[in-house]
Amino acid sequence: MPDNLCSLVLGDARLPIIKKLTTVLEKHFSSVTITSNVADEEMFRYEPEPALVIFTDTVKHGRDIPFKLRKQLPKVGFVVLFDRVEPEMEQRLRSAGSIFLGSYDTFFAYSQAIVEPLLSSPYS
Repeated sequence: MPDNLCSLVLGDARLPIIKKLTTVLEKHFSSVTITSNVADEEMFRYEPEPALVIFTDTVKHGRDIPFKLRKQLPKVGFVVLFDRVEPEMEQRLRSAGSIFLGSYDTFFAYSQAIVEPLLSSPYS
């Protein structure tokens, strides 16, 4: 794995499900950053730019966050982990270009296949 391959999790680091997610991501990425600050524009300015951003249902967010995310970080892989998602929000998340939208359990089971394209990306 390249030394600069990092991921950003938009989630509540205190929750056990986010701790488990971090453990899974650490198998693939040299750095995993967790933030629950999804309202601040500064959250999208990370150096180096993450290869993967995971948007979770553990933080409160505005309806436009997926589009801001894609605008600020156009090259990143965008994964969405929600146990339940309303149809309107699902449409927004898919329109923002998510490479995976599903449950935590499904992501845990297939994480290697989901992140593999990012690991060999020319951007990594």
